[in-house]
Amino acid sequence: MASKKKSTSSESPVAASWSQVGKFLGTQWPSFVEKHSAGKKPWSRGGPISDAFASWGQPLPKDLTQLLQPLAECEPPPLEELTLGSDAPRTTPGNLMEQRIVAAQSYRPLWKELTGGFVEIGATSSGDLWLYAREPQRGKARAQIYLFNHETDGIEAPQAENLDALVFRAALVRAHARGEVDAETFKQARQKLDTCVGELGFEETLAGVKPYVAKEEPAYKNDLRAGWLVTLLTEVGASDAELRGAFDVEMNPPLTEERLATSAERFKTYPPAAFYFCMASFFAGDEARLTQALELCRLSDAPLVKDLVALMEELRAGRKQLGAISDVQALRQRVMGLALWDEEGRARAKEKEAAAAAVKVASAAREGSLDALAWEAVKDPALGAAIQEAYAADPSMQATVALMSAWKDEENYRDEGVIAELIAEGDRRATPLLISIARYGEGGEDLIALEVLAAWAEPRAVELVRDAAFAEDRFHLKRHLFIQLIQALGDKANTKHLLAVLRMYPLKDGDSERNRMLGALVFALGELGDPAVGDTLLRYLERTVDAVGKEAPISFSEAVCYALGAVGETRALAPLLARFEEKPWKLSSSPATCFALGRLAGTADPASREKALALLESNRFSKGFFIDVNKQKHPNTIAGLFRDVGGLTVAASGQLMLEVAMAGLTEGARREEALANLRELVTGVLTQWEARSSKYWTGYDGYALLAWALLALRAHPDLGRELARPFVTSDVPLVRLLAKQVVGA
Repeated sequence: MASKKKSTSSESPVAASWSQVGKFLGTQWPSFVEKHSAGKKPWSRGGPISDAFASWGQPLPKDLTQLLQPLAECEPPPLEELTLGSDAPRTTPGNLMEQRIVAAQSYRPLWKELTGGFVEIGATSSGDLWLYAREPQRGKARAQIYLFNHETDGIEAPQAENLDALVFRAALVRAHARGEVDAETFKQARQKLDTCVGELGFEETLAGVKPYVAKEEPAYKNDLRAGWLVTLLTEVGASDAELRGAFDVEMNPPLTEERLATSAERFKTYPPAAFYFCMASFFAGDEARLTQALELCRLSDAPLVKDLVALMEELRAGRKQLGAISDVQALRQRVMGLALWDEEGRARAKEKEAAAAAVKVASAAREGSLDALAWEAVKDPALGAAIQEAYAADPSMQATVALMSAWKDEENYRDEGVIAELIAEGDRRATPLLISIARYGEGGEDLIALEVLAAWAEPRAVELVRDAAFAEDRFHLKRHLFIQLIQALGDKANTKHLLAVLRMYPLKDGDSERNRMLGALVFALGELGDPAVGDTLLRYLERTVDAVGKEAPISFSEAVCYALGAVGETRALAPLLARFEEKPWKLSSSPATCFALGRLAGTADPASREKALALLESNRFSKGFFIDVNKQKHPNTIAGLFRDVGGLTVAASGQLMLEVAMAGLTEGARREEALANLRELVTGVLTQWEARSSKYWTGYDGYALLAWALLALRAHPDLGRELARPFVTSDVPLVRLLAKQVVGA
């Protein structure tokens, strides 16, 4: 019997606790909480979760009950990328629907509860929120888990098929980090997460796990449908263009009696349906549909829906104030005038707007306030078009407007000469017009406008064009331009925007377009120099991603090393040194690592500093030799890097950053030697570029060489900053920006 028991219990207790996704909350979670809780004390951050379901007139679902019961008297245990609890405002006596709307006007995630049935249950380390979402009347499957992006106020695609999978992953990864789960158990447990969880936030830790891809996203679609209502009830002073932009015609079919009737059951159990149909009918001015919607609402026992009825009756009777909205009735009349559901009506409304804008612009021109009015155009394309027409008649702006009108030729292709002239000579008073075009333009004009704003390094554009960085864009063209804008500004405060893009578009094997964009993004993170990104960058130190392009001539892997050095992340020094212990000569093919060693070893302990110096010294080109056709051995020289026997492009890049590192780590004669070598390298690359680029320094490696040379010159402008001047008009964005920085330094 003993032998039999041993054979059936070969799995260790630790391994058994991670044996099944789907039953973790019911079986292992209570003991996990008991073992890892921060202490026995009341925990209040679960209250808003219970409030949400109570307002629906429903008990907590089983999985949420299993999650919260062990936390009744305990602090939640630390979990990976999941801090449990909600910061949503608690409900109080009074009209629940009014409370939620008013609270959502300042606490944006709460709109997701009203529009899609999302309930906040936790947060990531970066401040994004985990949302629990279900539609009770659409099947009995456990709720999907979504992620709320706190930078965009948008919802990411579902990130877990259910709550159990989310918590299982967070607990497993944290337990493995503590050393409580061995490598083999972790490997087996990870496999159980296949197709159960998404990638965001765990791209490195769970590499190889097949991501969860939802077949249906009902809550997500409901949220998209009601987006225009959120804009309407939140954005005080939102323009007509913004409201139209938020209104998705396909997601918002006409409000008909039949459509509401087929949704009758949803009114009973799903408050977001009641909220949408009542508010949409009210603002559409459709009294018949509003009456029908309210009658269906009266069939519901949900307190939130009952209070919705009371609120809608007050609004219907003429109530004006609703939180931040001072005159709901005036807002209703304005929305009715937009004719959102009527295609012909929308066209008439646009014509009316254009006429009104012309009158407004004419008045501003007479009063001399046209430039001030132009900033209103960033959210109003009709006004922007009228201002552009007025500027065309202004002698001081005619040239700039003419360039904006001619940046595409007769065949609708970009006219690079015109765009370059606009960047160089354009009047900055056109900035708000360019922002408007970047937001609303079509046919590639939005890209040109964004490109000019990036070249102008216009700080006021960042928040106004930020949405472009998250738009659907297969080739990431707008993201590249947004990154260029952020990099040109060099403001650490904008680091958050780049990190938001990185979270939303993580590395993806086989997606070279995305990975090139991320290479440019990570390099920009290094340029901003915010030490707070160190943890993020360290996660990618061992990843090999080599995709490059004209917009990103430095690969993601190289960009990570560069950025770690640029932000001074000293924890990277040891693994970088260890990387070249067996094959030290490989360092010369990584200019970014040479740069990072120079930066990081400068503040390291003496032993690490000397180790880095020795490694760098051993990779100097002059330490090697070559054998000529007569089999004679000759020492290498820097001039030999420019001989006509091959490109040696990567080698030249490596030597540039190696000498930058040596100059930073040495003193006296050794530093003078490094500077002399650097002068020869920088001068050789920049003066011989035109002659050698078409034959030897070709392709993206050539562009990278040029970028490294300019980086070296930026660090030591006394080598001759005028050497950079020929490259300020380069068609390689990184090269152009670095050259401008050198010349303008």
